[in-house]
Amino acid sequence: MLSDVLVGDASSAIDVDLGAAPAPGGSRIIDRRLIREALEREQITGIDKLPKAVRVVRKMEKLTRERLSRIAKRAMASTKLRRGITLIQWRPPRGVRVAAGWDTVSLRLPKPPRRQGNWSTTALLTFTAHGKRLARLAIPASFAISAAGARPDVDKGAPVVLLVRRGLVEIKVQATARSAADIGDVFSVTLRPSGRQVRAKLLAGGHALALGVGR
Repeated sequence: MLSDVLVGDASSAIDVDLGAAPAPGGSRIIDRRLIREALEREQITGIDKLPKAVRVVRKMEKLTRERLSRIAKRAMASTKLRRGITLIQWRPPRGVRVAAGWDTVSLRLPKPPRRQGNWSTTALLTFTAHGKRLARLAIPASFAISAAGARPDVDKGAPVVLLVRRGLVEIKVQATARSAADIGDVFSVTLRPSGRQVRAKLLAGGHALALGVGR
């Protein structure tokens, strides 16, 4: 915005857009011609003293290892891990710099393996401001997977209650899982007794939602 680069009386022109902000760590030079064209486009008058050029620098924020670890732990609170999986340790870098002004951090983990023991992986932290991505950081981490955590939510061959929705009507059909699956996975089931195969999304409690059926 123009108000970000001008001071004094000229700063009242707060709604004039001068284009995209520079990339994190970068800068952009805005010359007098561009500023004047923006004022004319918005029909703003009375601003006579304009600088020859203004350099806009994207502010950066340094995050220490300790702060990164705290940020990752908070972000993981909204991430649903499979039961029986617990965090052992975050291993963030010593310090990184990200674009300042972020207001939300989300975390994404790869799908855990179905085996008991320790699991080393890399989490992806995404920093955003008003829904716009500012930075992404890869944070190594280690988790412990218990015997319960190594088991799928539904085993291959297990019975499944398939929910088939047709408008406002919901029908429950008995089915069998054709593969192991976790809650949220899309997998195939076999309807009983017809033997028809259907794609479904696994819900909680051994229920699955039929996909592309009855619509």
